[in-house]
Amino acid sequence: MTETTALPGAAAGPGRWQGLGAAWARASGAAHASSAPLLLTAQGLWSLSGTPVWHASFAAWCAQHPGQACTLWAGADVLVDLVADDEPTLQAPAARSAWARRVLQHYHGEAAQDWALWPWGLQHAAGVSALREVPLAALQAEAAAQGVRLHAVLPLWPQLLHQALLEAGRAQALHTCWLVEAPLAASAMASTAPPVLTQVLLRAGRLQGLQRRRLPGPVGASLKRLMDEAAPGSTHTLLWWGAEPALDAPWPAALRPARVLPDARSLALPARPGAGDFLQPRPRASLLAWLWLATCAGVLAVSALEAQASWQARAEAQARPSLAAARGMGEAAPGGSRTAAREAAPPAAEAALGTLLNELQRRRAHPWAAAFLASELPAVAGLRWLSMEHGATGELRLQGLAAEPGSVQRAADALRLQPHWQTVLVARLEAQDAPAPGAAPGPTAARGTAPAAGGLSFEILARLRARSP
Repeated sequence: MTETTALPGAAAGPGRWQGLGAAWARASGAAHASSAPLLLTAQGLWSLSGTPVWHASFAAWCAQHPGQACTLWAGADVLVDLVADDEPTLQAPAARSAWARRVLQHYHGEAAQDWALWPWGLQHAAGVSALREVPLAALQAEAAAQGVRLHAVLPLWPQLLHQALLEAGRAQALHTCWLVEAPLAASAMASTAPPVLTQVLLRAGRLQGLQRRRLPGPVGASLKRLMDEAAPGSTHTLLWWGAEPALDAPWPAALRPARVLPDARSLALPARPGAGDFLQPRPRASLLAWLWLATCAGVLAVSALEAQASWQARAEAQARPSLAAARGMGEAAPGGSRTAAREAAPPAAEAALGTLLNELQRRRAHPWAAAFLASELPAVAGLRWLSMEHGATGELRLQGLAAEPGSVQRAADALRLQPHWQTVLVARLEAQDAPAPGAAPGPTAARGTAPAAGGLSFEILARLRARSP
């Protein structure tokens, strides 16, 4: 049976929590207004929709709310947070996650290799949050078993820090935020856990450090001891999450709670937060990113068309001097012999002009694309292309290295299937003691397996198929 505990004093009337539901609906939008915020702790799970209710586990909540949607907020007692150094090598989320894996394995053993990670950026700093001893796959399986849509899994403390900074106002030169997470109510399980403190040190608004510890015994006395160790000259803001604390005598005067959460006026957890969480550490590309990609593709296409037009214009410009010389042959004869020259020269001039035009036309009509496609054969394991020779005569010569003869024959067979080539022959196949010096892999080397030293050197010849008139 699932144990549920209502927050004392929260049932003062349904109107007290109506503002909370409206705030969630505005934050998440009408499409996600039904997503229920849940608080995941080491002792169980709190449902924050309306009156906070405690459940023994996430599976128990899913069993009572089949088919619903939810967002899990992870409490401080199930998190391990690391603040990364300000180094260029740790700016990328993937690099930060790899660094965090090594650190967590060093301090927490091999079990930390399976912890879910979320690289975050907050207050001009970067770090990684780890979900300690909470199998993410198990949460997803429990949700799927009851048809529950798990929208996101996120740490709670960044939301509390945001609230604390709103209370503090403008950034201070040295500022410490004391974020205390305590049980929301007296429960047979939850009330036995001491509050957890997350200390966030900020310098001129930039996050400099983060520490987490439990507050055993009288909370006021524990806070006073920590206050005595605080950096001199620092301002302090305490934000308390949980049932309202009893301010005992040793409680430091400088740490009076600036805000007690959750309550109907200040709880502002979005029901559907933005992209990026433990479920999906790397946010999907936004619509703007896809638009930029489409724009770049369009620019490249236009550049390719302009390059082709420039090449054609250059070829025609190179042919003009020869054409002009051919036309001037009939006008080179002086005086009275000009008419005779015009009558004698036209056959030769016209022939030269026709030859040049035919050559230019033949070069322009040559299937150059087919020649380049010949070196982009389907992936054949064990091949590495070294060179390709092809000219307007129609002969194609391909050279490369192979691991075994069968891969060469498969490459030749693939070339025979292309409609532009005929008389495809393996002209040379011989043992190769070492790779050719300076040889670079061809277009298909990345798709195949590069042959080891001592393979075969080969040469494939083909001729361009004559087009029908």
